[in-house]
Amino acid sequence: MKPYSRVVVQCSLYDYTTLRLHNYLPMEKELSDRLDQIEFVLQRTEQKVKRIYSIFMWTAIASIVVIVLPLIGLAFVLPKFIGTFSSAISQISDLSGMSF
Repeated sequence: MKPYSRVVVQCSLYDYTTLRLHNYLPMEKELSDRLDQIEFVLQRTEQKVKRIYSIFMWTAIASIVVIVLPLIGLAFVLPKFIGTFSSAISQISDLSGMSF
């Protein structure tokens, strides 16, 4: 990305554009420096936002792995467990002669 001090504004006059490109205008030098500082800060902010985004993304993935996948597994295991448990209870009740 080019610094803002080097950008040519299309609606400007040719002389003003030429002076601006070569930083001959005194006020333009200050503005150019300030815009360069702002651009640097924006680039750092963009990097931080990308880092935070990746942290949130991996947190969401970890949450899915830790919470959702065990619930899906439980949906398959729980009926089998209940069937085994109820058959064990019925075998115990048949042995003891009691009914539940």
